[in-house]
Parts: sequence; C-alpha cells; structure tokens
Amino acid sequence: MPASDRKNERSASIYVERVYPGGTRRAAEEVATCRDDVVEKMQDWSYISNAKAVDPTWIGLAYTWTSPESNWKAQALRLLEEHSVHMAGRYARWAFRGPAEAIRDGLFTGGCSRGR
Repeated sequence: MPASDRKNERSASIYVERVYPGGTRRAAEEVATCRDDVVEKMQDWSYISNAKAVDPTWIGLAYTWTSPESNWKAQALRLLEEHSVHMAGRYARWAFRGPAEAIRDGLFTGGCSRGR
C-alpha cells in the first residue's frame, strides 16, 4: 500500500490468486483480461471502489506443490534442522498456511532457538 494511504481507513491492499491447471503460462492479453475481470468483480461485490495499483504476477509452480511420491521437502527441512537452521512460515516450510499460523510458527521457532 502506498505510504500516503496507510493512515486512510478506506484503503487496503488485497491479494487475489487465480490458479490454472497444467502450469501453462497465459498470453499477455489473457492476463490483462483476467486482471480487468478481477478488478471489475471486486467492484461489483463492493469490496473496492477503485484500484490504485494492480500487478499481475505469474508463478509457474505454486510453492505449496509437491508430488505425492516426493519426499524432498521433508529431507530438506531435516537437513536444515541438523545445521541449526529453523524454518518458519509458509514460504520457508513450503506449506500453505494463513497469517496466524505463520506468526505462531515464528514465535515457536524463536522460543525453540533460545532454548538450544
């Protein structure tokens, strides 16, 4: 959110995800249409009146994805722990978590690292 809007109670930052099967990157025109459709839908639902900034970003593979037979994530986290690297939060642990869970992870990790 722009610094000029941080004290304005009528401004907010909103993160919207759209998932596509197969990981095929969409053409610029399709991305622009999707972006415009999302803004329009948010306005239709009265979530926003206008959008000051809209930034579509492509992520080819979701950070939470892993194939069912894969164990690379568990191995990586175990190896990091063995070297006293304590991962916390959804990106660091490659897991889908909400903000409250990420904060809990950070507090737990901080408490564990002080006791070692």
